[in-house]
Amino acid sequence: MSGGATEDGALLVYMSADSAPPFQHEVHAQLYEATGAGGAVVGLGGGCGGGGAASAVGSFAVGSTDFAFLLTGAAGGTTGVAYLALGGTGAPISCGPCTVTLPIVTLGAPLTYGGARLDVPVPCVQSLISGAVEAQWWVVAPSGCTLAPDLSFSNRLQATVGE
Repeated sequence: MSGGATEDGALLVYMSADSAPPFQHEVHAQLYEATGAGGAVVGLGGGCGGGGAASAVGSFAVGSTDFAFLLTGAAGGTTGVAYLALGGTGAPISCGPCTVTLPIVTLGAPLTYGGARLDVPVPCVQSLISGAVEAQWWVVAPSGCTLAPDLSFSNRLQATVGE
């Protein structure tokens, strides 16, 4: 790739040479792609109340810096905070009309006019390939869930890490 290119690949060229006479050498080339197409992101349903709609953009692949979870159409006025619960792919909790992902970590993002975005860079760790995470947004708004009546939940997403 030349200067100004926006692709995520490169051609690596290197030479190996003997350190003793007759000093033979070889030139090698290898095409390298920084990130692949990414893994699948699948909708699992389960939203309730004014939780809005969860979606994702970018490549969910090892080394990717352009992946993000999005929220649109959530209750909560023009400003506030939306929370993204990230959890394993175990059994969710059912609560009235809601299906809730059990969070391992919860991250906050500014909620503006019912929308939020949380960038999630994926570490460049090969052992993450094929691993999966569930994600679900929640906002402060009535939902009908007796365990958390003041919280509304978006639909749930399952994202699998790709190459």
